[in-house]
Amino acid sequence: MTPREIILYGLVALVPAVFYRGTTEVFEFPKTELLTTGALFLFGASLACAIEKMRGMGRRRLGARVAELLRHDPLGASILLFLLSATLSAFASIRPDASVFGAHESEAGLKTAFATAIVYFTSRSLASDPRHFPRLVQAAAMGLGAAVSYAGLQLAGLDPFPWTRSATLGGLRRIPGTLGHANHLGATIAMTLPVLAWLAAESGNPRTRVLWIALALVSLPVLAATLSRGAWVACGAGVLAYGLLAWRATRAGASGEERAGRRGRRAAIVAAVLVLLAFLLPLATPLRPELLHRFRQITDLSAPSTQSRIHLWRAGIRMAMERPVLGVGTDAYLTAFPRYRAPDYWQIEWNGTSAKAHNELIQIAATQGTLGFIAALLVILFAARTVLDLARRGDDTTRRRAAAVGGALAAFAIQDLASFTVASTGVLAAALVGWASGAKARLTATGVRPRRAATAIGMGAAAILWIVFVLLPWLADTTAARALKAPEGSPERVSGLAAAATLTPWDARYASDLGRSLLTQGFSETDTERKRAVFDRTFAALERATWLSPRDGELHALLARALAARHSADPSGSSADLARREFERALALEPENPNVLELVAQGYLDLGLTQEAHGAALRCANLFPGYALPMADLGVVALLEGRPQAAADTLTLALRRNWHGQEAAEMAAKENYVAALREMRLREALKK
Repeated sequence: MTPREIILYGLVALVPAVFYRGTTEVFEFPKTELLTTGALFLFGASLACAIEKMRGMGRRRLGARVAELLRHDPLGASILLFLLSATLSAFASIRPDASVFGAHESEAGLKTAFATAIVYFTSRSLASDPRHFPRLVQAAAMGLGAAVSYAGLQLAGLDPFPWTRSATLGGLRRIPGTLGHANHLGATIAMTLPVLAWLAAESGNPRTRVLWIALALVSLPVLAATLSRGAWVACGAGVLAYGLLAWRATRAGASGEERAGRRGRRAAIVAAVLVLLAFLLPLATPLRPELLHRFRQITDLSAPSTQSRIHLWRAGIRMAMERPVLGVGTDAYLTAFPRYRAPDYWQIEWNGTSAKAHNELIQIAATQGTLGFIAALLVILFAARTVLDLARRGDDTTRRRAAAVGGALAAFAIQDLASFTVASTGVLAAALVGWASGAKARLTATGVRPRRAATAIGMGAAAILWIVFVLLPWLADTTAARALKAPEGSPERVSGLAAAATLTPWDARYASDLGRSLLTQGFSETDTERKRAVFDRTFAALERATWLSPRDGELHALLARALAARHSADPSGSSADLARREFERALALEPENPNVLELVAQGYLDLGLTQEAHGAALRCANLFPGYALPMADLGVVALLEGRPQAAADTLTLALRRNWHGQEAAEMAAKENYVAALREMRLREALKK
């Protein structure tokens, strides 16, 4: 195998399997870093070959060659149009750093989009080799084997790692395998089962055939145990699509022997029974109640997770309607979402946010606007046409392979209707559809051996891009991960986050985290001079964060809170008017965010503006009547205004409400309640 083939198959096998506990996001970030690294090597090699081909080729001839390539690959042209849309949306983004490098825990910026496209074009260029498709799907099966094996350890309670963040259902932890979330594990299984069926059917070695069948049968109970409704539906759609296309392919290539047809039908019936039994196996385990509950929820629109998705879809549609041309920015859904998050959503997931609309088409419309939406539809259309053409008009071998690809892509598309693409599913889909496009075009191998100068240029460009897009983000993230293990406001946390912000000065996340930690440090500082110095650093960090992410209302509220705290510590050294302007900006951006409203209320209290604090706290209490903190703020306002009886009554109400884990605030409310009672007793004693 050539280095390009080794890298491509390595990506397909390893991206689903890798994770690293030393980063702030353990799963998707390492996967996209690996994907980008491999894609950049492929890009460098392709660039070197392109430079060699262009030697002696004039501009006119080069332009004609590019136009010819696009005419013969409408799917590739649609992908390039999608990349153009993503690039334009990144330039117009409300959060450019996320659009280019990927939002935290999403990692779907331009970096990932271009890397996935490179996988497509590389797989397409290798399609002329008849060994390419078997190697590709074997690599996918290896990746699935790693993911399912680790999921098996988790099911057996033998996971060597403790996990503090994981999706749960009714107190039961849903197994994520090596994918980070049960939904992603389920989607990977659903996509890979059709190609496993092809491997089993085409294998000439009985032992190898048993291996592929065993992997499929083991994967099915794991799929059931993910409790992922979308993955279940996607699996059914993928298997059905594969079955129909394979039946059509067999029928088209049959010589008419009825006996062979009967054998095929019997084998299909036996396979279907085995698949059903394997999938339903968890019903005989303690998973039975949750499994039945999830089955019932498939069509239940009142289920909390379904209601959550409806809110996310509505938010995405509103984003697309307000910014119809280019959207809010590639992978900027996470930044835009708080502005569109309805108060009802907080009752489903308190302080919950999402980087995805959980519907790929809505996500694209929201983040890339009409141009991106049209490009995505063209990609879907041409991919479907390519696979169907191969299934109808190819030779026997190609038709059977196209059936497996069609099943995998059907599962991929269906799961994206209620979920989203991640690196593992995206790289497999790109590689499979790349093979289909190349097989349809009947490409011939045109090996070009680039000279040293061309290789140096290609690999040099790839190395520079790797430093910017992989190395520096990796160093910053691992540095931040170590820092975030230290207590909030500690010197170790502050210094680590400052180092991360220095490594990637374009990333608003590290500046924001640094500002939050410094704000906590400033509140705990007792020396006036040091307090002022810390708040000055806080202001600098948060000012940079708001400059990098100007549409984030909570960041503006934090900046104003820092200004208010600085003014409270030294009224002569800062202006209260600047803090008020930032508070107003924050409220204009996110008027229904309780975090923003609380920061505003507490900041106004620092400034001594009790009426303004009362207004913000009252609005928060009206929007979120079960939330304790705004009632506690109203109690503080009453206490500061010399109304201890009202303060005690209000704080009593606050202490009966939900604090959502804010233990320090609850303790402060108890202290204020005691202070109100003490003031009441003092007044009674003075009267006597």
